Amino acid sequence: YQAIIIGCYYLYRLIFTYKYDIVSRTQKLICVISATVLSVLSSVFGLFTGISAFLENDRKQNPNVDIPFLTPLDYHYFFFSDGFFITISILTIVALLSFKLYRFYFYRLFAIVT
Repeated sequence: YQAIIIGCYYLYRLIFTYKYDIVSRTQKLICVISATVLSVLSSVFGLFTGISAFLENDRKQNPNVDIPFLTPLDYHYFFFSDGFFITISILTIVALLSFKLYRFYFYRLFAIVT
């Protein structure tokens, strides 16, 4: 996921250039390639560990635990009913609907990313 996010960030910075940007396109490309390689290398260790642990797991499933196919939408699981999520949702909607702020480069960048 890190490599995908780095690639999307690079494409954004390549398409929408910042007016005071002092880095050339080739320097951006070299930086993005090195960051992508480092992110893939750091992710490979976790991927290998997770896959090998999954394949070597020979435990049987607990018959006393019933796991439903879909998560029930009870009070505890409803996403927008918690106070934290209401705050985040309202802030996101206000930020996305602030059209006058879209003229600023970094506001557009973080609005698109989030």
